[in-house]
Amino acid sequence: MLKDFIYRHQQTQRILESSPNPKIQLTAIISFFKYCEDNNCFHLYKTFIHDFLNHLINIFKNSSIDFIDPQYFIAAKFLLNQSSIVESDDIIINEINSAIYLINIRLLILYYYIGEAENGLIILKDLLNSKSVSESGVSLNYNEKSSMDPISKSSSLVDPEIFKVNKAYDILRQINYEINRINSYSKNEVNILLVESDNEENDLNSFSIVQSLQCSIKNNDRISLSNPFIENIIDIQEEGLGQIRKALVKSTNIILTKFRVNLNIVKNQINLKFREIAGIYKGTSFGAGAAILIPSVYLSAINSRTQYSISCSAAFTGSIDENGNLISIPDKSIETKIEAAFFSWVKYVVVPAGNLLTANEKLYKLNRMYPEKKLNVIG
Repeated sequence: MLKDFIYRHQQTQRILESSPNPKIQLTAIISFFKYCEDNNCFHLYKTFIHDFLNHLINIFKNSSIDFIDPQYFIAAKFLLNQSSIVESDDIIINEINSAIYLINIRLLILYYYIGEAENGLIILKDLLNSKSVSESGVSLNYNEKSSMDPISKSSSLVDPEIFKVNKAYDILRQINYEINRINSYSKNEVNILLVESDNEENDLNSFSIVQSLQCSIKNNDRISLSNPFIENIIDIQEEGLGQIRKALVKSTNIILTKFRVNLNIVKNQINLKFREIAGIYKGTSFGAGAAILIPSVYLSAINSRTQYSISCSAAFTGSIDENGNLISIPDKSIETKIEAAFFSWVKYVVVPAGNLLTANEKLYKLNRMYPEKKLNVIG
């Protein structure tokens, strides 16, 4: 038993040192303590928590974790709350409280995504009553005095009641942003479901992400072999990119023929890029979204009187073959992508027909845990 604990502890430390992905780090820490709990050894918590506390705090301070089950955040909050009980250093306690505040923000948005209104109200109340700290590290909660540095209302740098109002406004502003995103349309962007691939060597769950793919078209005075140009795809060799370009041109023309138009890649340079590169993404499954986005942007560019847009509540995944057809991707990827979409603002997911059964099976499992989430899978 002791040998197993040592091995698990060392394995968790290796993952934290080797993986830059905050989701992988969080999963590793929680998996270790879940192992302790499953083996009736959670009482060893105090022995191990100091080894991982800084990592746990920094995961939430230095990154924004999205598209995962709220149970990960709930487990992290539990570990941090337990740490604050045994911790005596006021600076570290403030750091713990800051991390918990950030977790609650993510939980509030997540509960909004999945329709858990009651849990969202509980989190909102916790946020408004949390022991927050300002950016300068000065406590803004004067109701609970520290034995080392008592703070009164008269000596506080910021009136906590004013701060609470500002905090509520900031939270509501974030919620309003999410509402606008769900109900908006874009003329030059589409949501793509991508697999994050830096956890292949770890015995942990895989994760996916919702990423925005952007398209722009400009006049071109010479033939370019890199058309469409894909700016920040970093895990595909040039030969593979060439095949993708041909497939995208073919699929685009299949759609444009419905409008009696052809894509002129001699006169028009097409540029594709992801808005953000938050990790390393695997495969060519951005093709489905790109095949919808390019003709939409192209039609708008050649006819200013008619503009086309794509719903921001939809997300796409699937590869394009040399004939411009949408083809299936590995079922394991589909499962993680449906999970990412489920825990996001997305309402509609478009997948290849060959992956529809797997996608619906995964959706059924998630809906059994969170029945209020409404996600439609189209194949």
